[in-house]
Amino acid sequence: MSTLTTLLRWSTVAVLLLALAAAQPASPTAHASGNPCSDASPNPGVPGEDPEPTIAGDITDTSGAVSGATVYLYRCADSTPVLDDTEVTGSSGHYAFASLIQAWYFVEVSMTGPLTGKVPSQGTENPSPLIEVGEGDPDLDFAFQ
Repeated sequence: MSTLTTLLRWSTVAVLLLALAAAQPASPTAHASGNPCSDASPNPGVPGEDPEPTIAGDITDTSGAVSGATVYLYRCADSTPVLDDTEVTGSSGHYAFASLIQAWYFVEVSMTGPLTGKVPSQGTENPSPLIEVGEGDPDLDFAFQ
């Protein structure tokens, strides 16, 4: 095998690995707010009345609904955040994570794609505060500017 062929194969492998790494969400512990799961109590409360808890909301910016925003749902396993699910908003900017188990969760919106260069509006926390699922369906909206 020629040196050029070997170099091309390794270059292709490197490009694929970089693309795979870019597709993974950033660790929530990389945020200035630290690890949101560190504030979770060891056991969430008793399950509420809702048989299929849901976390849902809308993503907006100064122009209105944000289509194509990636939203990550993390579940706290002890004090460690675990990526539980991912949604991409449609034209209405709405996302929903349904049929959740009783646990502590938080939501994070990716600041890439349609939100590149934007910042959370005043009063918006990204990632969200901890959510104890089972006590009803929290409506969790995010606004960016």
